[in-house]
Amino acid sequence: MGRWLRKAGDMSNPEDLVQEVAQEFDVSVDDMLGKSRARDLVDARGALANLLLECYNMNWSDAGSFINRDRTSIAHVIRRHNAIMRNDDWLSESYAGSYKRLKSWAMN
Repeated sequence: MGRWLRKAGDMSNPEDLVQEVAQEFDVSVDDMLGKSRARDLVDARGALANLLLECYNMNWSDAGSFINRDRTSIAHVIRRHNAIMRNDDWLSESYAGSYKRLKSWAMN
């Protein structure tokens, strides 16, 4: 997994990001990477997928295989994330705080 590089060019470890996202969303890594469609897990997966795409040189297929999903599932997660950020002010503000902290962590 160490082949992915942060956009800043430094070597990075996406496995650490998985731990950080799970901790931020107060879910277990196993549950987040599992098959459950519980809202909290779906939100955590969405944050993880977006961060993998934005902060690492991963395409949808790479991000999907990293979190046990196919590329079409990643596309759906991205569309859902964008819709939430546009349409639900309360959730968007709540999510944006977590997302901002995680993105800052991933880029450092």
